Amino acid sequence: MYFLRFCFLISLVLLIGCDISVNDPATGSGSKSSSKKEGVVRKKRSDGTLATEITYQNQKKNGLAKYYYKNGKLRSEVMFKDDVKHGEAKLYYENEELYQVTNYVEGKKDGIQRKYRDDGRLMAEVPYQMDWAGMGLVEYTLKGKPKKQYPKLEVKTTDRTLKDNQYIIRASFSEPLKDVMYYVGDLSPKGFLHDELTRIAPKPGGYLEITYFVPPGTFLMEKLNIIAVGSTILKNPYVAQKSINIAVENKGF
Repeated sequence: MYFLRFCFLISLVLLIGCDISVNDPATGSGSKSSSKKEGVVRKKRSDGTLATEITYQNQKKNGLAKYYYKNGKLRSEVMFKDDVKHGEAKLYYENEELYQVTNYVEGKKDGIQRKYRDDGRLMAEVPYQMDWAGMGLVEYTLKGKPKKQYPKLEVKTTDRTLKDNQYIIRASFSEPLKDVMYYVGDLSPKGFLHDELTRIAPKPGGYLEITYFVPPGTFLMEKLNIIAVGSTILKNPYVAQKSINIAVENKGF
């Protein structure tokens, strides 16, 4: 039962960004032609059920768009501005309970995304800043309590300067997460990822490995901030970071 519900949640999230394919021509207020969209345009599926109600202005999505399940119940409602998500987007379970609320700014997630269980209880609060995930994920247990334990970012160093002039840093999560990615640099002032970070793909085992070459007679001193992001079992991005001070000398003997 849990697996079926989990698969349903994945399908629900994937559907929000997609228009439903329909065969019937659109009908809408302010327009008699399906080629010119203006006002509220309604589309039906081939079986006659209502699929979408989308508000157009200047032939672009502007305002509220509604998407429906085949049983006629509301599946999602999204605010648009010039064909781009801008404002609040809501997803619903088939039992009409709210599943997810996300704020968009010019097509990018911005703010706290909230997810709910099908009985209305809060499931997760996910922070975003212009589509970038950040620190501060809060997931809730089935009892409605904030989850206290999250994976830790563990960093280990290996000094092999005397053997082969290498100083190796390895980082990984203390618990397995999916879709792990690593970055080097500092998070934004508010704790979010951003496009100026150096992105490093993980090794096949899901860990990060950085190797410094330290020739004989040289000294390495550096502060390194490692950031990792992975997907939890609830499909939420979890961000963690850890800074280490590197100070190693290869005397050559």
